[in-house]
Amino acid sequence: MPDFALLAIPAFTILAVVPHAYALSTVKKHTQWSNANGRGEGNIQHVKKSLPPAVFATYERAEAAHKNSMENLPLFIGTILSGVLAEKVTRTDVGNAQFAAVFLGLRILYTLLYASHARSLTWTATVVLCFYQFYKAAVALA
Repeated sequence: MPDFALLAIPAFTILAVVPHAYALSTVKKHTQWSNANGRGEGNIQHVKKSLPPAVFATYERAEAAHKNSMENLPLFIGTILSGVLAEKVTRTDVGNAQFAAVFLGLRILYTLLYASHARSLTWTATVVLCFYQFYKAAVALA
């Protein structure tokens, strides 16, 4: 039986790329996208000039959601690995699979809410959840 918590790492990585793909698809409906230097300032300025302001704002929010997910990936990976270690070494269930499921659910909600202020609550919930899971792993390993 696979360790579903470990499988949550590639699942979150894929989830992190979805807003980026959405951002690019939004841009490509209105103008040409150069992948030669996609993050380059020249390309971003071209996109900004070529898109209606509302569409560019959508692009920016989707890219910000993508970047935030990539910034949170190391914390998530560390949390999962500490939980796996605690469960394997102590043979104690610290709820790693449940943590992974709740975390991924909250990150999906965060991505969907990115345009609103409610995203701050879901971001905070995921960080607190990671810290709590680290604590549970530390207690189990003590």
